[in-house]
Amino acid sequence: MMKNTMKNPLVVLLSLSLVASLPAFAGDPQGFAIWNAQELKAFAKAQMLGDYGNHNVRMNYRDKNGEVEVHQNWADVVVIQSGEASLAIGGTLVNPKTGDPGEIRAASATGAQAARTLGPGDIAHIPEGVPHQFLIAPGKTVTYFALKIPAAKPAVPPGPVAEFALWKAAELKARDSALSTKLQPDHSARETLGEYGNHRARLLYRVADGAPELHDRIVDLWIVESGEGTLVVGGKMTGAKPSQGEGEFLGIGIEGGERRAIAAGDIVHIPAKIPHRVIAAAGQHVTYVNMRFAAE
Repeated sequence: MMKNTMKNPLVVLLSLSLVASLPAFAGDPQGFAIWNAQELKAFAKAQMLGDYGNHNVRMNYRDKNGEVEVHQNWADVVVIQSGEASLAIGGTLVNPKTGDPGEIRAASATGAQAARTLGPGDIAHIPEGVPHQFLIAPGKTVTYFALKIPAAKPAVPPGPVAEFALWKAAELKARDSALSTKLQPDHSARETLGEYGNHRARLLYRVADGAPELHDRIVDLWIVESGEGTLVVGGKMTGAKPSQGEGEFLGIGIEGGERRAIAAGDIVHIPAKIPHRVIAAAGQHVTYVNMRFAAE
């Protein structure tokens, strides 16, 4: 397992403080979490949400330009919650400085690509080794959810800028609508947004109950785009049979699982080895971006 270089006592205290402030659900499996849309939009400061060993999630808040950053050991997935910003990527750092292992900072970069405008609902994938900088207009702020995924191997800057991706909220809505016309026999449709070696982004649309799933070596992080449903998580999966891929299983049912409502704007973290399934609300659908990556 890749060493996590971002742990420190302050982060641990912040994480414990947040956990203490959220509703407790006795049946939730260890490492499982749902951050609902209202909670995420209410953040007005940076805060660690969860540290899971080889990956972590946090909320960030900015009211001024950030430094140019390069993460050699991590890819970032950013989900804008409120406000607006511009994101510049690529280029060459001016007078770079190395902090924690694999972490490089600079006040500016030359030759960066034209900045992308980011707003609520936009999702960005920033590969390891790619310089990037958040730019905030005077009087503006931005809050965003950030998932850090370990790189398949440490990157040496400049990283693969071609693997940067920005899925705008309007684009995801259009793709959501298109998937509704492409339902498969299991009453779902899906589209791969990006493949990145040790992790993948996929958009899934569902109008009926999904089969129970369990992934021995894979973590799921869902970004719910539209609709609503119920997530059954934990407990014991019945009728488990091997599915496609090593350590992948599908079942018939789940005994003793916790039922949790999910809706547009929610973000869900499902650890490896945890049974889970989606129950679709009557007459409704649920669509989510699924970031899948290795548990170790």
